[in-house]
Amino acid sequence: MSLLTLNGTEEDSRETCLSRMGSPGEMRNETALNNSCGVVWDGLYCWGPALPGSTVYLACPAAKGTDVGKQAYRHCDASGHWLNKDGVPDEKGWTNYTPCFTPEIFALIKRLYSGTEIEAM
Repeated sequence: MSLLTLNGTEEDSRETCLSRMGSPGEMRNETALNNSCGVVWDGLYCWGPALPGSTVYLACPAAKGTDVGKQAYRHCDASGHWLNKDGVPDEKGWTNYTPCFTPEIFALIKRLYSGTEIEAM
């Protein structure tokens, strides 16, 4: 089974993803996947496994304020660990959904986190 077929879609559920994590035939017996980042559920998508030193991409989720023509991504470091937001190896890692936001939503998020006052609509 290829790495691409294991990456999920919005239709994947947490249970489907978790069953992939525990399926020895899908991941653990393939020599190409030794020391790879394992399958992980991030709350929206099922990711991985991913080869060490790779970045994996999935289409952005269809939701208000997102652009489905763009891609979210995760990084797997050279030692086969998912990286968190700060680039530090972490068991679950971090999915960057930032590219998914439309420019208007991204500007709003930046203003919220910068402490800039937002006018009422």
